[in-house]
This record gives sequence, structure tokens and C-alpha cells, in this order.
Amino acid sequence: MKKLAILLVLLLGSGLILNSVACESGGQEATSSPLIEPSSTNNSEPQVILEPVEITIGNYSDKTGPAANAQITIDMALEDMVRYYNEDALIPGVTFKVINYDSQLDPSKDIPGYEWLKEHGADLIWTPVPSAPITLKPLVEKDRLALFPLVPDREAVDPPGYVFGAGSTLLEYHAYTLLKWLAENDPDFPDGRPAKIGGAGWSTGYMETVFEAAKAYAKSHPEQYDWEGGRAY
Repeated sequence: MKKLAILLVLLLGSGLILNSVACESGGQEATSSPLIEPSSTNNSEPQVILEPVEITIGNYSDKTGPAANAQITIDMALEDMVRYYNEDALIPGVTFKVINYDSQLDPSKDIPGYEWLKEHGADLIWTPVPSAPITLKPLVEKDRLALFPLVPDREAVDPPGYVFGAGSTLLEYHAYTLLKWLAENDPDFPDGRPAKIGGAGWSTGYMETVFEAAKAYAKSHPEQYDWEGGRAY
């Protein structure tokens, strides 16, 4: 029933947008429509009244593990956004709440955390945990439960399904853009020799993709860079 109500809210919102576009489109002079006299018989359809809907966001985050300092800030932003939507009633008749599961950045907790959030009523799941998108993709496809990771691996969203990238999935272009900009703009960039570069970071799909992209860029621009290697921990 909740999913039907959410769908109806979206459809009604789309109808209002389309109606506004129709009223403003064309750029031509408006013509008056013929008036329709009210009928003496009451044959109007009964008004559909939607019941209030509460959407539960399952937050699969790291609150006490090695990434907690960064992810607690992300959690605060999520809570602020939910409070803003609820207090200002941005979606009439719809409120949001957040339930949390602490992953401690432990990949072995991805599936138990997902199951816990689902059992406690999560209608969708948000996560900044790097390992979650790949691990949970088969489960959310089976359960048809939308998963919104912060920065998913490409394999999590291609082929498309119930994993939606909240951030960029074209991670290699981050490395390409950064290295190009540094070579052209850094006043301390070496003159007359390539810069020696390498990388270190957590063992995540994000870091591995960036390392591979930096290595490929250096290979294509040997006059600018000498790739010394990257290591993920």
C-alpha cells in the first residue's frame, strides 16, 4: 500500500509539472476556451484522498570504525536533509525517517546490515560504505529495493538495475582531469623531466579505479609523468 501511495504522489507531481509546461508552451497568444455549463446531474468521480506516507531510509554507514570521522559528517547531512523535507513539507503528505546500522567499515557486515535494515522497514537504502554496492547488488535486484551508494563502482550500476549512483561513477576521469590540470597549472611542477607520482589509499573499488586511470594517463603522457605505483590497504 505504501509503494502504491508513493507512486501516486510521484504521478500527481508529474501531472502538475506537465500541466504547467502545457500552459506555458508554444509562445503563442492564448485563446479563450468555450465555457462548459455545469450539469444538473452529479456524475463526478469520488475524490481520491491519499493517506499520509512515511518513507524509511536505511542508512548503512560507519559510525565507530576507521571511516567514522568522514562518514559521521555524511550522516549529519542526511539527517539535516530529512529534517528539512519534513519541517517544510516539501512533498505534501510524505514524511521521512532514518534508521541506522553501523558497518564499522567491515565488509562481512554488508549482508547482515542490509537484512537488518530491510527487516526494520527500510523502503530504500543509502550508504557511503565502499564495499556495499557490489556485495548488495544481487540482493537488491532480487528484493527490488533501491540502493543509493555515495560513489559506486561501475560494475554496481552497469548493467542498470536497483543500484543508483548518488555520486559520479566515471571515476577514471577524476584522475585524468587532476593530472592534466597539475601538469598545466602547478607552479612547482618539474621542468625538463616527468613528475614521479604514485598513490596510496583504502582497498576500495574507488581507489583501484583511480590508480589504474593514473597509471594509464602517465603511460600516455611520459613527458609529464612517471608512474611509480599505487597501493591499496
